[in-house]
Amino acid sequence: PGHSFGQMSSPSLAFVRTIAVLGDLHGQWTHDDVAFFNDSDFDLVVFVGDLGSGTRRDGLGVIRSLARLEKPTLVLPGNN
Repeated sequence: PGHSFGQMSSPSLAFVRTIAVLGDLHGQWTHDDVAFFNDSDFDLVVFVGDLGSGTRRDGLGVIRSLARLEKPTLVLPGNN
């Protein structure tokens, strides 16, 4: 399963060859996106801000969805 805040151990960078960097989702993240990245060859997925569209509910929905990622994931919340 994916990692949530505070549960991700520091991954060894020795295994990281390909990194997906995503930002400005603004709530546009679906179960299809989760499936895509779970099936991808990326070694690490990094999210860099603006995950939700401005509402608490939307932001929490995106974060819950990100928790279903099976890849090591780093989330940097905030406004990039």
